[in-house]
Amino acid sequence: MKKTVLFIIVAVITACNNPDKTVRKAHFRAAMVVNTDTLITLNGIGKSTAEAMIAHFDSCKGRDTRPTRQSVWFDSATIHRMVRLLDKEIVEQRAARNPQEPDTLMGVADGIRIYYISDLRVKTGRLVNSVALISTQHNGHDCQVTSCAKHKDYYNHAKNDDLFKDTIAIRGRVSKKPAVIVANGEITYNICVRNCNVPSCDPRSIHYITRRQAHMMLNQFRGRSITTKSEWFDLNLFRDFVNDKTVDGLRIYFARHPIERDTTTSGKDAFILVPTRSATFLGKQIHEDYLNCETTNNFFKNFTRKNQFRRGSRDLRPVGGGQDNGELCPSNCDQGASTKPRIKQNQGLC
Repeated sequence: MKKTVLFIIVAVITACNNPDKTVRKAHFRAAMVVNTDTLITLNGIGKSTAEAMIAHFDSCKGRDTRPTRQSVWFDSATIHRMVRLLDKEIVEQRAARNPQEPDTLMGVADGIRIYYISDLRVKTGRLVNSVALISTQHNGHDCQVTSCAKHKDYYNHAKNDDLFKDTIAIRGRVSKKPAVIVANGEITYNICVRNCNVPSCDPRSIHYITRRQAHMMLNQFRGRSITTKSEWFDLNLFRDFVNDKTVDGLRIYFARHPIERDTTTSGKDAFILVPTRSATFLGKQIHEDYLNCETTNNFFKNFTRKNQFRRGSRDLRPVGGGQDNGELCPSNCDQGASTKPRIKQNQGLC
């Protein structure tokens, strides 16, 4: 049985207010209610709402100098449904493509871009944040980024698909950094003092990140405003997650790259993706970070084989904390964005 761990990296944003906790949660739940529109994110937010929350987050992030250290957890059933939906759409997209188009991948689903979003009603202090998972399709070539491709966001999905039926699980579970880490299974927050080298992790991989580095990146996420916006991930990476029967979910941490010379990611905010497995703590079921690389090694071996010509790039060397293959915005942003989202009255930008 294959096992997995991967720590992966993604761009971030944060922001602004601190009203009563009950009111804040009620506002955010209302904003995250699954939309019946066919234009929708993979985690159930209508396109217009998602775009407004992304724009709000981007506008307000400079005001928050103490962004909340947190993570968002999705159960494995939700990740499975996302991958199944995109695989079905790939079949349809290939059947509908123009036979005269020389690029056989044009318009075909190729990954997921993760954005940070913010409650529209919170504009000062710390924002109430979560993530939007948006499907992307191949939109041409760009070898300035790791995947050597452009990725265009798209929202048109079948609203009756199984993915959108569980309106609670699809939103993900947002958790602030707990005082007692092991109680929730977020052990990557803990400093590793022994057995830190996971045997299944290949340190020769251009994307390998050590557990100690992952811990450092999580704990560096503080004391400064967020500087980035989103990050794109290859669909094959999520396929490898769902193929591992040991994994019970996927945790997306807020993190920050270390300061390094001559790298485009130096000091940039990012996501670290960590698979989880079921465990117990004091008789309570928890979702514990699963620190193993076997499943994701398969993805990165294939990725490296396809990108041998980029092996010398400084951006692709080992940087620490699992595996890293995300592409940060502004280096690789949505290629289809053309107009600013409409913001309703009382929900203006910062």
